[in-house]
Amino acid sequence: MTATSANLSNQPECARADEVIKQIGNKIDAVVDFGRTIGDKVSTVIDVTCDPPAILREGAISRKIIEKYI
Repeated sequence: MTATSANLSNQPECARADEVIKQIGNKIDAVVDFGRTIGDKVSTVIDVTCDPPAILREGAISRKIIEKYI
């Protein structure tokens, strides 16, 4: 699952669902459209396919906060 900064490395950030589909549509199964994102902080990326889950990128939600819940 992804949010806000669903974009390929070195590509512009996507703020709308249509931008995500245009940039990475063939690499994802679904996009949930809640409208344009707000703010300028990148998303935190967590790999939940492993145990324990791994924080791949720290973003708007700090590693310290996430580690309390995983």
